[in-house]
Amino acid sequence: MTPSIPPDLQQNLAIAAELTLFHNVWAILYFLGLIVAIVWSLVKPSRSATLAFLGFALLLFSFEYTKHILEPFRNQTMSQIITEQPHLKVQRLIDISLIRIIPSGSFITGWISLLLSFLLYTSPHFLQKKGKKKRLT
Repeated sequence: MTPSIPPDLQQNLAIAAELTLFHNVWAILYFLGLIVAIVWSLVKPSRSATLAFLGFALLLFSFEYTKHILEPFRNQTMSQIITEQPHLKVQRLIDISLIRIIPSGSFITGWISLLLSFLLYTSPHFLQKKGKKKRLT
């Protein structure tokens, strides 16, 4: 005899799974893109594949950094550097670098890497090797 799951527990599990999926949908998509880029790099190594790998890795890092790493990292950095007296300039510098520059920079760099990967992969100008011209026959 198999134990049955009560209806309220089934509903709670379904809601938890749905909320987890919605909370992490971008991370899941970036991770799937990262896996595709890794397979692409292993099967047919190219600059496009490397840039796609770098782009998805930076996007995944940016997402995880913003969601889970940022606040504890900021608090730890503040408590390590600013101990007794408040140093407002140092605190502002830490906030700018940890809250604005790192997440925005990794996000923008990730999308630029993906755009360059796409351009390298699709544009015939970028794909042609220098010095070799196609002959018309």
